[in-house]
Amino acid sequence: MLKCVLDMNQEQRLMAKENIDLINRKCHDIKHQIENLRCLTTNTEMQQNLQELENCVGIYDSILKTGNSTLDAVLTEKKLFCERYKINFSCIIDGCTLGFMEDEDIYALFGNALDNAVECVIKNTEETQRLISIKVSPVGKMLSIHFDNYCENEIVWKDGLPMTGKVDRASHGYGMRSIRHVVDKYQGTMTVFQKDNMFNLNIVLPIPDKENGE
Repeated sequence: MLKCVLDMNQEQRLMAKENIDLINRKCHDIKHQIENLRCLTTNTEMQQNLQELENCVGIYDSILKTGNSTLDAVLTEKKLFCERYKINFSCIIDGCTLGFMEDEDIYALFGNALDNAVECVIKNTEETQRLISIKVSPVGKMLSIHFDNYCENEIVWKDGLPMTGKVDRASHGYGMRSIRHVVDKYQGTMTVFQKDNMFNLNIVLPIPDKENGE
């Protein structure tokens, strides 16, 4: 089952990258066309319509640039979803620090972590409680990856991981296992806990020595 989840992550990664690239190109072209149309008319109503159109394609400004194209794709995909459902999504990330990781592992780790966070906060009726944040930063020879999201519901734990809140537990709950699989692959450590209505996922990965590849 875990292998199926990882294979599905790979398919989603490729599709997400293609979709984001397409959005990027199309919105960029449309914004240039809008600018050209502005130069051809002085009509106030037409100018207002063009402004509304430009606001609609403002999705182009949502394309995140972290320095890692795979991370850009998954973060942009989730950020657009968060904007649609009024989820406050913030991140402080230098994507270049993830250069030692394979693309499918980056997508699996960040994609599953964000999917879990979104599934949790989207249930909140108060928009101020729909909070998700990510911070990725090097600390010496280690890479610290931190996720947190608002979560006031009591979590049921098993084997150090939260159990899925979905009814069909036999078919779900593999997101966290997929994350742990990636962490183990890079000989890292992972801690998960809940405190003060916040769910925290902390991951620490050793950064390989560039000179000897260790």
